[in-house]
Amino acid sequence: MFEKIMAKFKKYEDDYNLYRNALKIVVEEARKRCPYDTHYLEKHWKIVRKAKTDYVIQFTAPYALYVHERLDVYHPHGEAKFLENAWKAKKDEFFKKITEG
Repeated sequence: MFEKIMAKFKKYEDDYNLYRNALKIVVEEARKRCPYDTHYLEKHWKIVRKAKTDYVIQFTAPYALYVHERLDVYHPHGEAKFLENAWKAKKDEFFKKITEG
């Protein structure tokens, strides 16, 4: 019984590491596209596991949502929709990493 539990835990951990490493590809691209003045926003992010294969990338600065969503704001460095655009640019690499395991 203990071996089965440990095998399940190992599989869970392996899945977590696989998805986290694949998502880091998207995070790194998003950080490059992130508007910056103090670099606070690009340094404050996390990957949260919601379910077995359901993960969310969160930029945790209090103003992250506004910076991401406001298309009418000028950014001398970076862009609005930095996470969405990073996903569009890197999703093929993400899926390739997931399928290669």
